[in-house]
Amino acid sequence: MRILLCLGIGGVLFAGCAGKTASVGRSKSFSAPALAKAPASPGKVTNTNAVPTVATGTRLAGKVAVVNRQLQFVVVDFSYQRLPPTGTVLSVYRKGQKVGALKTSGQANAGNVAADIEDGEAAVGDEVREN
Repeated sequence: MRILLCLGIGGVLFAGCAGKTASVGRSKSFSAPALAKAPASPGKVTNTNAVPTVATGTRLAGKVAVVNRQLQFVVVDFSYQRLPPTGTVLSVYRKGQKVGALKTSGQANAGNVAADIEDGEAAVGDEVREN
């Protein structure tokens, strides 16, 4: 009985999604903007087929998760980002002010990277960024 109920609900949902498509705000006779059709002035090159480029932020940014002051190292959480390579120098910021420098070591696990404190200090919650 449950299987029939699930198949019935799935069929209704599929039929609703597979129905007619709406063309919101589109007309059948679409024309390019008048600016793209304008003749190019002498000496200038125009590209009417240009595709906009989106720049993505590729800078590393993480948070200090663990601090061991005696052994002078921290664990930095880089969740959902690429991990920095071994030997990368990172800066530590607290409330927008640089308070220290780190150098990543070879230990990494599931988005966390160990780093040695090279200069200054670090506290849990501090922001870590690439130089």
